Amino acid sequence: MASTNAPPERGTADIAPVPLIEVLRFVGRARWTLIAGLVIGALLGLAAGQVLPKMYRADAVLMVVSPNEGRMGGLTEQLGGLASLVGVDIGTSTSKGEAIQTLRSQRLARTFIQREKLMPLLFAEEWDAGAQAWRAKDPAEQPTIAQGVRKFRERVTRVSEDKAAGTILVSVTWPDRKLAAQWANGLVALANQQLRSRAIRDSQRSIDYLADELKRTEAVETRSVIYKLMESHLRTMVVARTRADFALRTLDPAEPPDARAYVKPRRVLLILIGAVAGTLLALMLHGLVLLRRSTVACRSPES
Repeated sequence: MASTNAPPERGTADIAPVPLIEVLRFVGRARWTLIAGLVIGALLGLAAGQVLPKMYRADAVLMVVSPNEGRMGGLTEQLGGLASLVGVDIGTSTSKGEAIQTLRSQRLARTFIQREKLMPLLFAEEWDAGAQAWRAKDPAEQPTIAQGVRKFRERVTRVSEDKAAGTILVSVTWPDRKLAAQWANGLVALANQQLRSRAIRDSQRSIDYLADELKRTEAVETRSVIYKLMESHLRTMVVARTRADFALRTLDPAEPPDARAYVKPRRVLLILIGAVAGTLLALMLHGLVLLRRSTVACRSPES
C-alpha cells in the first residue's frame, strides 16, 4: 500500500520574512558601495545638467477687449432685439474662448512658421546650414509643415488662461531667449491680425446684407433700425482697421529672460535623480556580488 504522507510542496507560504536587522546589516556592509553609487550618480546628473541645452521661456500677458466699447457697446445693447427682427447678428466682439482658440489654432501656427521661416530652426538637426537645404535629398524624408506645426504647438508654445484675473498667458520656450520673446509677441500680433480680418469680413457681409434689406423695405422704423445697424458695423470696421490690439490687449509684453533664468534643464532635479538611481544600482550590484559569492561557496565543497 502506497504511503499517503507525501512531502508538502514548497510555496510562498514557506518563505520566511527577512528580519529588519538583517536588512540593516546588509545595508551596513554595502555602505561604501552605496556612497560611491550615490556620488557617481549625482556627478552624472550634474554633468547632464551641464551638457543639456538651456531652455528659456518668455511670457506675454493678454486681456481680451471688445471692439464695441463705450458708445458702440450701448448702441449694441439698444439694437440687439431689433437686429434679430431684421435677421442680422451684431455681436462682432471677440469672446475669450474665440481668442484662446485662435492662439492655439493650427492655422495661426502654420502661418507664423511660414512667415518667419522657422522650419530650419524647428528641425535644426536635419538642416544643412551651409548648403541651405535639407540633409535628406528625398522629399518624402524631409520634415513637413504638418510636423513643424505639431512640434511648434506641443513643445514650443503654450496658451493658458487665468480665470481669476481674466487674463491669457502666451508662453514660448526656446534655447534662444531673445527669439522666445520675439516669437511670443509675434504670435499675439498675428492673432490680432487674424481676428481683425475676420471682424472686417463679417461686418462687410452684414453691411451688404443690410443694404439689400434697405432697398426692399419702405417702413420708416425698419429703415431707421437698418441705418443704425449699418453704423454699428461701420464703426467696428473702423476700429478693426485702426487699432492694432483689436481683440487682444497686451498688458505685459514678452521680454527676453535673464541668462540664468532658464527653465530647463533642472539641475537640482537631475542631481537628485542621478543620486537615487546610482544608489539603487549600487545596491543591486552589491546584492549580485554577494549572491555570486554564496553560490561559489556552496559549490566548492562538492568539487
